[in-house]
Amino acid sequence: MCSSDLVALVSATPTGVVESPELAALRERLAVDAGPDGWSLIVLDPLARWAGADTEADNTAATRLVQALETLTAAPGAPTVLVAHHSSKAARRTGTADARGVTGLQDAMRWASSLRSEGGDVYFRQIKSNYSIPMPDELRLVRTQGGVLRVASDGEVAERQARDEARADDGQAAKAARREARIVAAMADLVARLRESTAPVRSQAQLAGLIGGERTVRQDAISRLLSSGQ
Repeated sequence: MCSSDLVALVSATPTGVVESPELAALRERLAVDAGPDGWSLIVLDPLARWAGADTEADNTAATRLVQALETLTAAPGAPTVLVAHHSSKAARRTGTADARGVTGLQDAMRWASSLRSEGGDVYFRQIKSNYSIPMPDELRLVRTQGGVLRVASDGEVAERQARDEARADDGQAAKAARREARIVAAMADLVARLRESTAPVRSQAQLAGLIGGERTVRQDAISRLLSSGQ
C-alpha cells in the first residue's frame, strides 16, 4: 500500500491528538485484503506522509502517532510495522544519521536503526532495541545484484581492510616523497643564496632566514648540508 499525498494517521483536536479516519480506513483495508496468510510486514515510507502536522515538533503528538502505528500490528498475520524516516539537516551535514524531530519519536519506537552512505559504501547501525542486546558497532553493507543490501562477509571485510591499508601505505609513501622533494629543493635554494650573499652567516637561524617554506623542511635541509660539510 502506498500514498502519493499526505495521509495523516492522527489528527489534532481541541481535546487532544486522536486517530484519524484514514487510520481506520487503512486498518479496514488490511483486514479485507489480508488473504489466508495475513500480512507479515507493513512499511510506511516516509513517516512525514503519515504523521500529523505536529508529530516532529511535539512529544505528545509523536507518542500518539506511535501508538496509532502499533494498532496496525493487530492486522491479520500480526505484521511487523516498519516506518522509514528522514535524518535531520545537522546529521546530514556531519555525515551521520539520526531520527529527525523530537525525542518522543525514537523513545516511543520499540526498535530503531539508521542507514548512512559514505562514498560508495552503506553503513547500518542499530540505535535502539527493546528485543535484543545492544549492537554498538556499525555494519558495512554491500550491494548484491539488483541493489539489495547485505552484511559483508568476513572475506569481504578482510579484502576491504587490505585495500584500505594499501591505500594508506601508498598515501604515506607519496607524502614522504613530496616532503623529500621539498627538502632537496630547499637545500639547492639555500646553497644558491649563500653563494650570492656577501654578509657573514653565523647561526642556523640566519641560514633558515635565507629561504622560505615549512620550518621543519628548512631545518632538515640545513642539517643535511651541515652534516655533509657543504
